Amino acid sequence: MSSITNLLPYECQLCHTHYSNKAIAVTCQKLYLGKILKAMMNGEVSEDDSSSESSQFMLPAISSLMLEENTNMISNEISDISNNTDLDEPMYDIEYESNMEESVDMDGSKSATSPVVFDFSQPSPVPSNNDAKNLEFIRIINDFSISYQAHEKLAVHLNSILGMSTEIMYRVCTPYLGKELLKCFSGVEKTLYDVCQSGCMIFNKAEEVACKHCGEACYKSNKTDKDGMPIAEKTMVQISLTRQIALSLANSSIRHEMLYHHSYEQKADIFDRHAYQSIKHLFSGENDVAISLSVNGFAPHNVPGSITILHATVLNLSPMVRYEKSWMLQIAMISGPSAPLEFWSFLKPTLADLKVLQEEGMVVVTSTLTICTKVHILMVTDDILAVARLACLTGHMSKSGCQICNAVGQTPGRGQYFRSLPDTTMRTLESFQNFDPEN
Repeated sequence: MSSITNLLPYECQLCHTHYSNKAIAVTCQKLYLGKILKAMMNGEVSEDDSSSESSQFMLPAISSLMLEENTNMISNEISDISNNTDLDEPMYDIEYESNMEESVDMDGSKSATSPVVFDFSQPSPVPSNNDAKNLEFIRIINDFSISYQAHEKLAVHLNSILGMSTEIMYRVCTPYLGKELLKCFSGVEKTLYDVCQSGCMIFNKAEEVACKHCGEACYKSNKTDKDGMPIAEKTMVQISLTRQIALSLANSSIRHEMLYHHSYEQKADIFDRHAYQSIKHLFSGENDVAISLSVNGFAPHNVPGSITILHATVLNLSPMVRYEKSWMLQIAMISGPSAPLEFWSFLKPTLADLKVLQEEGMVVVTSTLTICTKVHILMVTDDILAVARLACLTGHMSKSGCQICNAVGQTPGRGQYFRSLPDTTMRTLESFQNFDPEN
C-alpha cells in the first residue's frame, strides 16, 4: 500500500529542501547561494557544476539577495530631515539561520559569512534636464569648495532671478536637494552611527548607552522617534567602502583602469616590492582589489576641536591617477571637541567589512557580466597627528611615547628623553588595541 507524503509548502529553489516557513526557505536559499559563490571564487566548482540545475537560479537569486544598506538620513546636527523609505531585509530566527548554515554547508565544515552581493543589473535612473543641470551645479560647488552657507545664498539669489521668467521652469537646488540628487543618481549610500557627544568613541554595540570614558549619555532622555526608538545625542556619517568599490567595478571604464597592475611594464610601483610579492597569490583574479587605508588628522583654522579623515586608495590604479581627489574613496570624517579616546572604535565598521571582503569576497552583478572579487589591504598610512591614535598613545609627549617599545620617558631637565634599557620590552599587540589614558 502506497503512502502519500504531504510536502511542506515552501521550497528552497537551490537545494529543493521543503520548509513550513517561507522566511526559512529564503534563508536556506541565501546561504546555499553563498556557498556556490564562494566555491566559484575559490575555483572549486567544475565546468559541469556551473551548468547544473542550480546555476540557472543563480542570477535571479543574486538579484533578490542584493545587499540592503542603511540610508537613514535623520541627523541631529543639521536642520534637513528626511525619512528613510528603504525596505529592511526580512528578520530571521537566529536558531533557524544557524541550523541552515550547518545543513547547506558544501564542504562539510561549519559555514562562514557569505560573499557580499551587489546587483547593478537594472538600468540606472536617467536624470531629467533640470536634474542634470543641478548635478553640474553641485560639481561646480564642490570643485571650488564653496561653503554650505554660500551655496544656500547662491540658490536663493539665483532662484529669485529665475523666478522672474514665466518660461524658465528650472530652479537651482539647495544643499539639501543637492544631497538628495546625489543619493538618487550616484548610487553611493551613507550609514549613520551614534557617537559620544565629546567625540571619545563610536557606539558599536546596542547595549552601550553611555560613554565609558567621559560618561556622556548616548541617547536623549525621554525622547524617541516616530518608531519609538531613542534619539542619539550625536551622530556621524560613514560611507560604505564596500559599496564604493562595488560601484567602481560595475563601471566598465573604471574597471578597465583598475587592470593597471595586471599589465604595467615598468618596475616603479608598490607591486614590485616584497610586501606585494609575498602575498601575490591572494590576487588570483584580475578584478581582485588592493587598497591602502589612510588616516589624516588636523586642526581646522579658527575652529575649535579636531578632525580626522579616513579614506582609501585603490592601488590597482596607475600611480599617475590613484592619488587624485576624484579617484580616492572617502569613508568618514571624525570630528569632536577633542581627539577620540577610542579611535579604533571608529574604524571598526570599515574593518569588519574589509574582513568579509578579504575572506569571503564580493559579487558584483551588472547587466552583462558577474564579477567575483576579493579586497586586500596592503598598507595603512597616517600622519603625525593620526599615528598616535592608531598606536593607542596619548601623543609624543606622553610617558610611553615610543611606538615600538615600552621605554618610559625620563625628564632630568626641561626635556623628556627615552632611553632603551636592557630590560626594555617591545610593545604587545594588546597595547596597540587598548588605549591607556595614563600613557
